[in-house]
Amino acid sequence: MQRTLMNGKIHRATVTQADLHYVGSPTIGADLTAAADIVEGEQVHVVHVDAADRIVALGADPSEPVPGAPAQMAGR
Repeated sequence: MQRTLMNGKIHRATVTQADLHYVGSPTIGADLTAAADIVEGEQVHVVHVDAADRIVALGADPSEPVPGAPAQMAGR
């Protein structure tokens, strides 16, 4: 059996970059990902609290945009 546990949390953060033409790509600052101990390849839940949307992405190098659908939520 495998359990997924929460390692860290970034609460009420602002997406600092989103490029919808790059197959979706929100970026969160390196200081926040380091403080939350998010590492490359780690599962990351991106939640839009006002729209009640949630999507799961993978942690990546904080200097690179994270590819995936979460950028769709950044514009809402």
